[in-house]
Amino acid sequence: MDRLRVVERGAGWCRRGVLGLCWVVWLSGCDPAARSVGAGMEIRDSAGVTIVDNRGEADSTFTLVSDLRLGSVEADAPDLFSDVVAVGVSPSGDIVVGDRMSTSARVFDETGGFIAAFGARGEGPGELSQLDDVMVVGDTVLLIDWQRGGTVSRYSSRGVLSHAVSMTMDDGVRLAPVAHDGASWLAGEYRNRTEVLDEGEIVEQRAVLLRYDWNDPAPGPEAYSRVAAHLYGVRTGSTSADWPLFGRVQMGDGFDGAGRYYDASITDYAVRVWGADGLERIVRRDVALVPITPEVVAQVRDGAVEKVDSLTRNAPVAVREQQVEQTREMVTRRASHMVADSVPPIAAILVGRDGSIWVNRRDGPDLVQVEVEAMYSGVLGMSSRATRWDVFAADGRFRGRLEVPPRTRVYAVSEHHAWGVALDDLDVPFVHRWSLEHLPG
Repeated sequence: MDRLRVVERGAGWCRRGVLGLCWVVWLSGCDPAARSVGAGMEIRDSAGVTIVDNRGEADSTFTLVSDLRLGSVEADAPDLFSDVVAVGVSPSGDIVVGDRMSTSARVFDETGGFIAAFGARGEGPGELSQLDDVMVVGDTVLLIDWQRGGTVSRYSSRGVLSHAVSMTMDDGVRLAPVAHDGASWLAGEYRNRTEVLDEGEIVEQRAVLLRYDWNDPAPGPEAYSRVAAHLYGVRTGSTSADWPLFGRVQMGDGFDGAGRYYDASITDYAVRVWGADGLERIVRRDVALVPITPEVVAQVRDGAVEKVDSLTRNAPVAVREQQVEQTREMVTRRASHMVADSVPPIAAILVGRDGSIWVNRRDGPDLVQVEVEAMYSGVLGMSSRATRWDVFAADGRFRGRLEVPPRTRVYAVSEHHAWGVALDDLDVPFVHRWSLEHLPG
């Protein structure tokens, strides 16, 4: 397969919790013909790429209404969860829940009936030292254990083990399976940072998606490649990476059921959709960007310092002062080597199997407090504040806005539903399937 050549600046791939960023392919030599599709939406073709421009606001505001809840406080119940690492959904509607504490995946049908549980702590085939992630791709469930050098156990949704393989190559490169495009698996390449930088030196760290055959231990050809992050020499031998608030999408990648890859921009409100033959579609919204000014940097720094000062209020005075000063220095340092002139408008994206897109909005720097909370005191990576999302149909049409309640995390989406976890007042996790319903007015 020919390698896909992408003109890029600051792009990255991720699974949950791995930070990423992206930039744009320059499209030239064309005179695109535009056509309006309803109020506020325009579609045009540019060099074979469909560009969907959404202007203005949609009339719809959505809310999440739970139509299925899984969870229990009974010790022997199959839906007793303690530390949910992932929630996925199969094409038939089965819900797969990865629970770190029990090192297992639990499968429930679309009515909530328990089907199977598989995975356990141990050294045998399909057993794990720790469950770090669960992926549902079609009717295949992958249990990922990074503690054991990147071991992936591949099960059917009924718990039948077919493979248990190490995704660490002989040269130390680790692969993380991310999708299947209908012909082969795609896996992200991860390399440990080995750069030793001088002060002021800048290097680009690349991320690569490779094709992968489970029956062949050697990775296949490159499918996508881009810049994952910029590393900056702070002091000799010490490095600092891009910070999401000043130039990176936190969770910038997603795949639909056909294996198309979606990435988000750091410089404008845009999601780009890549197929096997290259860039297929760009989905945009016309939103005002927040310039990164000295005042914005000061606002971020003050918010971070205030939060750290609050979180360390019971620590010894010397420790508290050290933490506050380190936070102040960190914000100042990272603001000095930004790759974007404005606060990236997109914090994260989720992509449904049907191609629907959820975009987590970032309207300014105040989200630093949420980031610090997640870093220091978050439960299951959840925000203690509501998060704002824009909802798009599979064709790129902006459908409306949605506010996800505090202490709730959405893992999977479709045009009409979402799946995720919400904590009750005692921090007990419950898995939900929510319907998207229009708010009146």
